[in-house]
Amino acid sequence: MNPAATVLIGISITTLLFGFRKNADIFHPARFWIILWSMVIGVTLLNLSYYQREWSLKAWFVIVSGLTAYPVGVLADTYIHRNFRYESIPFQAERFNDDIKRNSFRRVIYLMFLAYTVAYILEWQIIGYLPLFTIFRETQRHEFGIFGLHLIVSTLPIVLMLISEYLLIFNHKVLTKVSYGVMFLVGLISYVFLLNRLFIFMLGFMIIMLIHYLKKPLRVKALLITIIVLSFVFWGVGELRTTQFIGDFIYNVSNMKYSEDYANFTGPYMYTVMNLENVANGVKYLTDYNYGANILDWIYALLQLQDPISEYLNVAKFQYIVTKSFTTMSYMWYFYADFGIAGVVIGSLIWGIIMSRLYHKMRSKPNLMLINLYALLTFMVFLSFFTFMPAMLNSVFQVIALTLASGFIENPTLFKHK
Repeated sequence: MNPAATVLIGISITTLLFGFRKNADIFHPARFWIILWSMVIGVTLLNLSYYQREWSLKAWFVIVSGLTAYPVGVLADTYIHRNFRYESIPFQAERFNDDIKRNSFRRVIYLMFLAYTVAYILEWQIIGYLPLFTIFRETQRHEFGIFGLHLIVSTLPIVLMLISEYLLIFNHKVLTKVSYGVMFLVGLISYVFLLNRLFIFMLGFMIIMLIHYLKKPLRVKALLITIIVLSFVFWGVGELRTTQFIGDFIYNVSNMKYSEDYANFTGPYMYTVMNLENVANGVKYLTDYNYGANILDWIYALLQLQDPISEYLNVAKFQYIVTKSFTTMSYMWYFYADFGIAGVVIGSLIWGIIMSRLYHKMRSKPNLMLINLYALLTFMVFLSFFTFMPAMLNSVFQVIALTLASGFIENPTLFKHK
């Protein structure tokens, strides 16, 4: 094994274990970043695929600069707010329950679930199929969606998160728990039919964070069980998305250095490492920057201007990928493709400051909105090795929907006409 890979994986695991100490928080923005990226870089340095290449010094500089700037932003903001007094985890319900209006909470859940149901049925009827029940599932999954309606459908993970939170915060009768449980399962099963495992994984991640901050801090045993369950769900939806043996297929297109006997490990490995390989390759060849076309993609998508903008700025998202079998790129590519090295450093720094500021406010004066937003945005940080979710219209819409829903639950009078 590569010595550098061993060291980085060791740093990730050690930092993770230290996050379970008393008064420590595994989801602290700097700690979480170090755990994530030490593991990602360490696994990448294993070099188990022939598609992996030696990175140029420039590529290393771009990647390391971004990965360093984020925790620097966190530490800078932490120093500014060093005198903040943190609430212990889990937060005491009495600390913020007075701000949560139970009737408003129920109303938000019902309205959002109704909106999702109507949009889901309309989209299904207009398109004429659900991806799970088609022959070419992977292709149909990508083509499924009607602008506007699909944005509402994409809020289902937010709705299910709010249902889980409602059950965690308040005491309920058995019948109430059953009714919300049925609503949760109906929503989840219907969403599985769309074969979008990213947002299902996001839902599981956010629920774990809610339990961590509202009920019981995450421990090693619970973490291991969570990883196994989420991995099984992720694998299960992946199996539904294809009609062939996905493990063997991915192994055959990944040009691996090890035996086909371990083909099942190929998918997780390649989906982890090829994002950075694509970034390194892109840094090597990119000559013209896009000046916001990547970071602001969600705005162009909202205005239905993606194609004209891409054509005008000559944006070729898949021009620099190593292989067409793996087309995603880590978050720093979005900053680099738009503004170069300065974009990577400044963008990562600002992202770290934002996450730190949100975390400090949540830990010092916890409320529903801060907890919810921190859970959602932390998942976006988690996916930073794979993509840059804040540039996706669905993700931005989810943030807006969650902010408005949380605001109404805590301050319903703000949404009433005077």
